[in-house]
Amino acid sequence: MYKNMAHLNSYILAFIPVFVAVNAISVLPIFVGLTADLKPKKRNEVLSRSILTATLIAMAFIFVGKIVFNVLGVTVADFKIDKTVPGTDKTVPKRCQAPHFNRLI
Repeated sequence: MYKNMAHLNSYILAFIPVFVAVNAISVLPIFVGLTADLKPKKRNEVLSRSILTATLIAMAFIFVGKIVFNVLGVTVADFKIDKTVPGTDKTVPKRCQAPHFNRLI
């Protein structure tokens, strides 16, 4: 059971950046503006299709993303944050670094 929970946790952690990239909160005013002339039933239909489409695309990226990155030659190291001060070889003090970066990398 714990192994399955670990896999579920991995998928949830993979979905969060996708949700942030989509930025659903900022798309809401656009949706409201584009569907303002529609009747409520049609607006709900458009909303359902939009949610389904976005979910399918997000799930596709979750499952196929690693393959796409391999084809493009993108590695985890490409996303790591450099902890040196620009223009110097000095490292940023530990107290100034965000603690969650080290857990994710």
